Amino acid sequence: MAEMRQAGPEPARTATTAWVENGGQAPGLVWPEPDLTDSELVEPEEQEEDVAEQLRQAIGRLVRATRAHADTLSRTHAETLGYLSREGMRTIAELAALRRVKHQSMSRTVGELEALGFVSRASNPADGRAFMIAMTEAGALALDNDRAARREWVAGRIAARLTSEEQRLLAAVPALLDRLADDES
Repeated sequence: MAEMRQAGPEPARTATTAWVENGGQAPGLVWPEPDLTDSELVEPEEQEEDVAEQLRQAIGRLVRATRAHADTLSRTHAETLGYLSREGMRTIAELAALRRVKHQSMSRTVGELEALGFVSRASNPADGRAFMIAMTEAGALALDNDRAARREWVAGRIAARLTSEEQRLLAAVPALLDRLADDES
């Protein structure tokens, strides 16, 4: 990263100097222009891959930190309830496919959620051998509480650790991530 230096008696006239004079930085401070040689230039594809890797790592760290500090449900319970919240009633086989786990594992998870009163079983009108799994009011409340705990923890971190300008920049990130995740593009 370039070092900041005090402007001399006759500072070089650069775009950076003009920006400083227009209030972008404290008076008298100038960011030196980058001096890149051809060997230091990064190809756009490499830069995109670097940004992608940094983004992947940062999102992973944030998710892990949030889970460690704010989860009120186990990951398997939260994911299963989340699918039921978004997708509606599903069979155990459908839930297993959504979570990419074996039927036996999902059956155990559904049994745990049922014992907690978070899901209920109903006959499947399309297949008399299978059951439809639905989230109960207690399950919806547990999921809402889990999401609220995560949201409050992240909001507290934003308020405590980011400047107003960083918070403004961060506000644009969800829309950008949604665009990256959009399957229709």
